Order: sequence, then structure tokens, then C-alpha cells
Amino acid sequence: MIRKRPLLVVGIASFQLACGAHESGLDPVATQPAKDAAVVDVQEDVQESMDAKEAGQTDVAQEEDTPKKQDRGDPEQFPSSCLDTCQQACASLHDCGGDSSVYPLDELECVERCAMAMSSPYDLWDDVSGHFRCCASQDACFDVATCGGWLAHPAPGSSCEKLCDCLGQYMTVPSWPADVQPPQGYRFASNAMAMEGSVPHAISAYPGVEIIGRGRVTTLRFSFPIQEHRLRALAGGARSLPTFYDGAGRLAVAMGDIFIELGDMSQVGVLRARAKSAHFSPPEAVSFGRNLFRIASADPWKSLRALPHLRSIPKARVELDMLRYYKTHHIPNDPLFLDQWHLRNTGQHESISGVDGRVTEAWDTTMGTPEVVIAINDDGVDVTHPDLAASCLEPLNFPSDWQEQMTDPLSGFGAHGTSVAGVAASIADNGQGGAGVCPRCRIMPHLVGEKVGPTGLSMTDQGIANGFVQMVDEGAWVINNSWGPGGGDPNFAAVSFPIPAASSVVKAAFTYAETHGRNGKGTVVVFAAGNENEMVSAYGKEPTMVTVAAVDDQGLKAYYSNRGPQVLVAAPSNGGIRGIVTTSAGSQYTDSFGGTSSASPFVAGVAGLILSANPDLTAAQVRDILAQSATKVDPVWGDYDENGHSPYYGYGLVNAAVAVRLASGSCTDPADCPAPSDDCGTNCSKAACDACRTTADCEQGLVCQALPPLGRSVCVAGEAAGCPAGTSAHRGYCIPTRSSCGLCAASETCNGRDDDCNGQVDENLDCTGVRVLQCPLADEGCSASEACAATVCVPSCQTDADCGEDANCRIVKDRYGKANSLVKGCAKSLVGTCKSGCDILASTMTDDQIEDFVSCMKDGKTSCMAAFGCASKLPIKM
Repeated sequence: MIRKRPLLVVGIASFQLACGAHESGLDPVATQPAKDAAVVDVQEDVQESMDAKEAGQTDVAQEEDTPKKQDRGDPEQFPSSCLDTCQQACASLHDCGGDSSVYPLDELECVERCAMAMSSPYDLWDDVSGHFRCCASQDACFDVATCGGWLAHPAPGSSCEKLCDCLGQYMTVPSWPADVQPPQGYRFASNAMAMEGSVPHAISAYPGVEIIGRGRVTTLRFSFPIQEHRLRALAGGARSLPTFYDGAGRLAVAMGDIFIELGDMSQVGVLRARAKSAHFSPPEAVSFGRNLFRIASADPWKSLRALPHLRSIPKARVELDMLRYYKTHHIPNDPLFLDQWHLRNTGQHESISGVDGRVTEAWDTTMGTPEVVIAINDDGVDVTHPDLAASCLEPLNFPSDWQEQMTDPLSGFGAHGTSVAGVAASIADNGQGGAGVCPRCRIMPHLVGEKVGPTGLSMTDQGIANGFVQMVDEGAWVINNSWGPGGGDPNFAAVSFPIPAASSVVKAAFTYAETHGRNGKGTVVVFAAGNENEMVSAYGKEPTMVTVAAVDDQGLKAYYSNRGPQVLVAAPSNGGIRGIVTTSAGSQYTDSFGGTSSASPFVAGVAGLILSANPDLTAAQVRDILAQSATKVDPVWGDYDENGHSPYYGYGLVNAAVAVRLASGSCTDPADCPAPSDDCGTNCSKAACDACRTTADCEQGLVCQALPPLGRSVCVAGEAAGCPAGTSAHRGYCIPTRSSCGLCAASETCNGRDDDCNGQVDENLDCTGVRVLQCPLADEGCSASEACAATVCVPSCQTDADCGEDANCRIVKDRYGKANSLVKGCAKSLVGTCKSGCDILASTMTDDQIEDFVSCMKDGKTSCMAAFGCASKLPIKM
């Protein structure tokens, strides 16, 4: 069966909700409560609105002249039998006019807030939605209409805003030692601290503590200031480790070992002498690194203090081994194959026909061979999955209890890597599931680092390097990496930070893969470009990498996909209308995988096909073939240079059919061996508006351009003599409309397009739960009061005041990561998220308790030091 991937419920790190909701008689202020920034799982069908109330009830629309209730009601008078779900309770509130009561709350916001009230990711609160659900269970709409006050009481608004402002500004961990300085490019963390080993589980219940990672190192983030003696007691005596933020705001923890890369080997004696004088063991040469040495140390503070002494060695690069946190970036007879548009796109499910990697045509040459081993360097793989098991080698670096961890939703072992493995090499022709790109290649599962919750990973630089060396030594032909450092928002611009370079020991491991893999021919290393709509990360910049960007099913750059001169090729993924169908942990399947996490294993699979066609190729030759064979897409907006390279697509969309023909020697020029579906034969002079697959289909001077508003790729003409009526000028080309191309349909379909050409999109349709395009091209799709952030319409703004309490005004990015300082939109803010959590938490309190909190906070006018004390008045679970 296909399992939908649930969206993450974004928690409030400092606090969200707590138990103890009681009656309140406070008069609400006449303001709309701030919208909650939580993201809830809306993939399940929302239940039908409740039937009409008991006989004799007056319709809400006819009660406009009836006096409105002014309080939330008395919990003692609520029914003892209450509605079970937030959807039911919020439907009841909506039916009774809750969005126009003195506590206005619309149905969607109600479901979001109620979902936050029901669950806590770190057990900081019990289910506190009960009073709201019981309030909404009353018979009379007069009583139900004000139940929103149990989720959104406006009285503590200013106090919560002040408290959250304070939480974001102040140092919350004990001061770091004054006699040490952080390494260059880092700063000591002001609100996080790593502890050696596993700290007691009870610390997770302490107010304002967020556990970022637990294992041999436990990293904690503190929203409230904590004194050193209190931290020591909570941590059970665990030693604190040097904890930093790098230039991009990402956490890093010093582990002790020091790596030194000597630019002048005559300085080896100096290095040994300085290590001895600092009371370290002698430096050891790193077996897979050139001029690279390691000083073993179990004391990271001692190592940190020694850095200036070692860095004074001429031409030496000296680095601490850092633990860092990463994010997972998520015709066969197989029944799900027809949904796998990325393998063969016939226009299914509103995708644009022809946007695929020409994989089925490559299979006419080879479907892979078992000798070719694709390593999945990820968060684990379900090696018992029926579409993977027969191809999986013995897993590397897996914990003994990995199967138990896979069933734990808080661990999420293999939740990402299983889908990655399926994209690359899921078995074909076995009568179940789908197929991978290289279905006869074998899979080498390798756990890249410790799991940190469902989507996070922690690993040291040394651990990353050792993992690569292990996979190479165990016989990996291709290594896929669908992970990288967490980054920014793909929709909104942020302050630019220098991207930290890869460490010396990791670079040495990459070089080892290139020079020692496959008996010297080289292991092909593939990296996802990343999902922040920014420049690619440090690993993707290494010269021996195959760095992969993403194209959505509409034929354009996926809005999140990172860019840069290091991108080699792009591959299909989500971001348009459809996601990727692949395997998922627990012997399941998903139809919503995506990100560059999916594009990368697609290319890893193509590399497997290339090496299956010609196992004598070097890693460098595989990279050349990938580049030479790629299909140029998006010629209008792709910014291709004179060498045919685009920062968004590299050399184009990966083309497996051409790649295997080049590899096998069937041809030497890609133009001589197109995929059969791309061979236009005698019909290579199509006119403007004619459907096309590649630019070779179009008459001279025209290019083949995917146009999501049209739902197809068409030939478009240049702007040389001006653009005719029915078209608009874009970067030297005349872009047509549905009407000018004669593509108007008789009716609308849920897709974000104006199918019937009447100027309205998806009118008279219920598109709830359907992914639609809002602004596939930056200058159309949004209203005059909206801005297009990547591919999503958001309220436009000029200042934060235009956005309300839970958002701020930020410069938007377009699909290609470009920003215009004059185009701004409202973005949910971190402070706003905290504010929403505080609002909901305070709404569960009695009148007296709310008044006590507001009084302590002086209605938002108190000092930050006093505000931290006032936070204890909120019913956080102790």
C-alpha cells in the first residue's frame, strides 16, 4: 500500500502547551488572534461537518440580531461525553459561527491550534485540548460559538510577545571559559550546549529544554536561562563539550581529535615537537590523506586551547574534529510503475509529458548488473523490504536494534534512506511496488551517522571520512548522499553567510574514493545539491562530486533546489504537482518523496546503468558522460553559459538513454544517439505553440520550453521583431498563453491553471488536499495584494506591521533563488511561532492565572530578566 508521508508538526522549542485549562470570564479584546505557525498533518481527510444541532436549534445565519455570548463557558457545565477529534470539534465551532464570535477562530486555524494542544514532541505537556473539545460538544450554538477562547485568548498577547522577544535575545547557557577562543569562523553557542554521553531522560521534561541529539553526545538547546549548578545536576555530571555555531548558524561540537594538513612536509618535526610540548600523543599519518596527520585527544577543551600553538606552524591547516548536525535532503509489471512519472512521463496526474530521465529507454540497453554496487549513505535502509531485500548487501554501521528503531516514530530509522534506496535501485519485474533507476544493481546500506529524531543526523568530520573509506574498501561503485547541513527558507531571502569549507579529513576521504575506489578507477560520489534555494553546500562544491539539482514534474527548477557552478546535472523530483513514488520503511510505499534527496539517487542509479554498460570507465569518465548526455531544459530562464552550463540544471536534465549509449560505445556524439522518444525524424520543424520534447523538435530559432500554465512543453519564438498579440516578452522570447495556443478546455481541473481561459483559476472546484500550482511563473498566478515566494502566493507587505503578530515582512525569492529588494511578502517568524505557543498555553489558564501572568509581565513592559521569572507562571509541565 502507499503510505502518505505525514507533515511534521513544528513544535515550539521553548514551550507550547501545558495541562490545566479552566474557566475564564475575562472580556476578550476586539482583535483577531494571531495565526498559529504550527504545521499540522492535513493529509488525512477532514471529517464531514457535524449534522445540525438538536431539533429546534436556530440557524446561525438567522441569529445575527441575537446577543452574542461574552465568555468561554464553565468547564464544570460542559458535557462529560466529548468529541474525540480536533476535526470534529472545529467543525462544530465553525458550524456555530465561531469565526465571527468574540473569540474569532476559523476552522483551519482551529485544527492547527487544537493539534498543538493535543501532543508534545518532548512530553512538555499533556493533552490540553479537552476543555475545547468538551466546550464544542455542547448542544446550543450560543454556547459553542465562543469555545475558540480555549485555544486563542487574546489577553496575554503583549506579554507573550515580550517573553518571546527576550527568549530570542539572551544567552541562556552558562558562560563559556574566558581563556579559550572559538576556532576561526565559529562562535560559542549562546543557547545550546553539548554534553558527553547520554544525559538522564528526565532533562527532557525541564521547561524550555529541547533535545537536539542524543547518543554518545547529547546536545541541548535552552530557551530559558539555566544556571551552571542546575545544568550540572540535570545532566547527571556529564561533561560539557565546546559547542559552536558556524557562520551559517549551524551547530558544531568539538570532539577532541585534531587534524593537521601540512603544506610543507619539512615541518613534520615541528609538528611533533609542538604536539609533545602540549602533552599530546605523537601525530599519526592518516592512511587515506596526503600530508594529513591526526593528533588523538579525548579532551576537546585541551585541543581547543592548543589550536593557536599548532596554527603557527607555517603553511599548516589545523582543524578540530567536529560533530555536526545534518538533515536528510525527503515497462515492468510492477503495479506502481505507472505512477512513477520520473521514469516515464506520459503526462499522468497533471504533470508535463516528457519531463523524465528517459530511463525506460535506457533499459533497452541495460537494467544494471549485480556487480555494480550503489551505496546508500543515509539514515538506514529497510533491508527486509520486499522491493529491496534481494538486492541488499550486509548493512554497514547499523546498530544491533535497528529493526526496533525503525518502528519508533521518534527515531525514524531508515525513514529516509529506504526511500532513497528505492529511487536508485528498487527491484523491477517482481510483480509488486515500483522500480528503481538501476533495478538490477545491488545496494550497500550504510548508516552515515547517529539518528537525531525522524529527519536529523549527527556525525563528526572524522566519522564521515571513515564511512567513505569503509564503503570504498567494501566495494562500492557509486555512493549516494542525500543529506547535508540544514539551511534557510527556499521562499524568502536571508542574510548571506560564508559557507564553511569541507574539513581536511573529509576532503581526503573524497580523494581516496576518487583514487582508490574500484581498484583505482574511482568510486562515483553523488551528492544532493540541497533544498534551500541557495548556493550548494560545501560537499557539493568538491571537484570530484556529482552534485545534483532537482526538476519538478512541470519541467522547471524545483523551487527549493540549490544552485551554483558546481551543479553537474539535474534529475526529476517533487515541487510541482506530483511527488516521487518509491519504497518506504516498514515494507511500505510512498507517493510523496522528494527534494534533492530524491534527485540524487536518481542520478546514482543512472551512474549504475552507465557502469553496467561499461565497467571499465573511470569515475571522471562517468561524470563526463552524465554531463554530455544531459538534456537542456528551460532554455528561457535557465541562464546557460557559453559552455552549455546552467547554475540551476548543470548541463541539463539527466538522460539515461543517451548516457548508456555513450558508455557502451554505440555512439560518440550525443546528437547521434538520442532517446527514441526524442528522435523527431522528419518532423523537426515545429512552429510556435506546437508540443515538443526537446529543442530539436522546433524550427530554427525556436526553443522547446516547459510552460506550467499551459500544462505542456511548446516551441517558443525569439523576440527579435517584437512579440505578437497573445504572447508576452520574457528574456528575449515570446511566451504564449493557453488561449493564444488554442489550449482552452471546456472545464476546470484542480491544478492551479486557468484551463478554460476565463481569467479564473480552479473556480467552482473543491481542491482541498490537492497540490496545485499557485505562481509557477513569478509574474502570474497571485493577486494584486500578494507576492510570489518561489511558487507560493503570500500576502505582500512593506513593513512588519502589514503582516500581523505571527509573521514578519521579508524579501521573497523567486523559483530560481533570485530576490528583488522591492518585492516583499509575509513570512511566519520564529518569534511568532513562540508567540503562538505562549498564546495557546496561556489560553488554557483560569482568569486569575492569566491576570497573574499578564500582571507579572506588566502587559509586556517588564524587563527580560523579570520576564524569565514570569514564565514560571505558565503551566509548563515540570
